[in-house]
Amino acid sequence: MERKLPYIWIKEKGRVVQSLRLGGEVVLGRDQDCTVALADRRASRRHAVIRPADGGFEVEDMESTNGTFVNGTKLERPRGIVVGDTIAIGETNILVRAEPYFDPEGPRIEETADGVMRTLALDAGSAMLLPRDRGAAYERLAALYRFAGGAGAARTVSALFQLMTAAAEEVLESDRVFPVLVEKDGFRPWRREGGKRGALAADLDNIPISSSIVQAAAKDLRPVVMSRRKGEKFRRRQSVVKLEISTALAVPLAVGKDALAVLYADRVGDAPEFSDEDVEWMAAVAGMASGPLFALRNEERLSSRVRSLEKMVAAEVEMVGESQEIAELRTLVEQAAAVDSHVLITGESGVGKELVAKLLHLKSPRSERALEVLNCAALPESLAESELFGHVKGAFTGAVADKPGRFELASGGTLFLDEIGELSPGLQVKLLRAIETGEIRRVGGTETLIADVRVIAATNRDLEAEVAAGRFRQDLFYRLDVLRINVPPLRERRGDIALLVKHYIERFAGTMGRQAPDFTPQALVLLSDYPWPGNVRELKNAVERLMVLTPGNVITEEDVRGALPLGGGGGDTPPVSLAEMEKRHILGVLRAVGGNKSRAAEILGISRVTLYAKLDEAQLPSGDAGEIKPVT
Repeated sequence: MERKLPYIWIKEKGRVVQSLRLGGEVVLGRDQDCTVALADRRASRRHAVIRPADGGFEVEDMESTNGTFVNGTKLERPRGIVVGDTIAIGETNILVRAEPYFDPEGPRIEETADGVMRTLALDAGSAMLLPRDRGAAYERLAALYRFAGGAGAARTVSALFQLMTAAAEEVLESDRVFPVLVEKDGFRPWRREGGKRGALAADLDNIPISSSIVQAAAKDLRPVVMSRRKGEKFRRRQSVVKLEISTALAVPLAVGKDALAVLYADRVGDAPEFSDEDVEWMAAVAGMASGPLFALRNEERLSSRVRSLEKMVAAEVEMVGESQEIAELRTLVEQAAAVDSHVLITGESGVGKELVAKLLHLKSPRSERALEVLNCAALPESLAESELFGHVKGAFTGAVADKPGRFELASGGTLFLDEIGELSPGLQVKLLRAIETGEIRRVGGTETLIADVRVIAATNRDLEAEVAAGRFRQDLFYRLDVLRINVPPLRERRGDIALLVKHYIERFAGTMGRQAPDFTPQALVLLSDYPWPGNVRELKNAVERLMVLTPGNVITEEDVRGALPLGGGGGDTPPVSLAEMEKRHILGVLRAVGGNKSRAAEILGISRVTLYAKLDEAQLPSGDAGEIKPVT
């Protein structure tokens, strides 16, 4: 006579929320990968396990924090359980019962007097709300119903596979069940390992199953059944003989024409062949699991991609340095990021104002929304308004379609306006209105749009002097200057130069696929003594040049002199003013690129507009390269 398996009822806050037939191993805990995930704060992630033992079942505590109790007694070692026992985990009771849970007060399927079925809403958390016929068909339908509810709630591929395995073991009475992922480079079977989480094997060779049937199911996208009694070819296969497989069944999980996985089951010894009903039932499980598996795998890929991008972003926005100036800057960034006020970042060209803006965004409550970056100096006057606020189709020549502006794209997030001092007076008025009201209107449009944006502006100009000269609106200045962060020039934190050099050397070595070279002490001294008028941006460019021009594993003082404009700042060069050094630096870069203004601006890390402004300010020629004379 077949042994009747008991059930466990999961009772939370006085209500039975789940009923599960015991068969294989059942892990209980807060972790979503557990067979039964408990919504109990006092439960450990993997709290206890119920497993077959000596013809019955036993429960064992998995070194939980708050312990596991059976009938009020704390477990010190594995203990057998029988119908009528109560297992307590935190505030959750697990009742061992002979029958599945049936809620007489809850929604169910009822039969009317005329025999017509009417369907009421079903509670997916209550597994036993079906007619109480105890036949085999009922048991299979009930198991399918339980699986459907669990599959939709599975948070990971491993949790979904665990549900599939438990369901197939229970209904098909299989000796072994393995879900197998189908990937571009082959198959990866999943299996449980004791009380631990399930794990994916590297390939089919690591799991003792019939690989040919798995491959056939994945290729043909239909169930495949093999029997040792009926299939001569199957009977002779090495895996069948070695493992004494009597019958094997493989059912594909697919979306469209793409196989996602294969659910494999077999029986060993003299067990009977899988029936047509077995195949149909397992195909139903596979069909129910295909959608959740597709979604979970996509989620895993996206999560992996997000983690990778987050690491890349973290590397790009790392604030390198141990000086007092950098420590104070970090503190100020943390304080400013916590609030939603607008920020004005000041500092010379190349100090890292955009880096500070990115850190402010990433550390703020708006970090999960967009960060839009716009260099105001790089915008032609005719396109600046469209870039900021967008335009509608036909607003001007070339406006062939509606286009959102940066304010729209940044809504809910942050808009970083670099070189804000370059904005025209007309655009300053419109920017002020957008900041004050949170309302914008696309160029050529009539609809008013709402944009919830935090504005971070940056400038290398003295905006207060610009306000006094009438070139920058005072009211806009006050709107932006709620919080001010000044980024110190590199010459004021020379102790960070060696750390910055190491940081950039390692980064460029990684991208170039070569070993990071060492610097001689004299080379580091020369780099530290150089005034760096282009600040961190210039240092980064110099390090990149050194990596390109120095193929060896050691960078010397001579290498550094060759990479720095005008031979560097060391040696017997007489001290000069910062303005003079900047002038010489610009000339050196222009000379190196043959007077190409676009290339020079790119190397200097500034716009062409800013480069021309600096040439005019220093009374340097802005024409052809031939006009640039050596500096004596």
